[in-house]
Amino acid sequence: MDFYSGPAVLIVDGEAFDVMAFIDSAQDEAIEDWGGYLETGAYGDVARFRAFGSEDVWVRIPGASARDIEVTHTADDGFAFSGLGPSPLPVLTE
Repeated sequence: MDFYSGPAVLIVDGEAFDVMAFIDSAQDEAIEDWGGYLETGAYGDVARFRAFGSEDVWVRIPGASARDIEVTHTADDGFAFSGLGPSPLPVLTE
């Protein structure tokens, strides 16, 4: 398992929002699983509302390309998500 905690960019329908990301990644021989939480900060209400209602939601962390995500739960300060493709983190097979 690998973990990232730091700045990220949330991209919703082509519009970018600076956020704080907390991402876990794990991989075994058959499947890679990743997801986490994004704190939306100053853009809170707008970013959460737009991300929850959109099918075009991405997260980008420094040093990696943007990855497709799905919002799973919203809260007052951000939202939880699941990754929909390869993890943006380097993950060793367990």
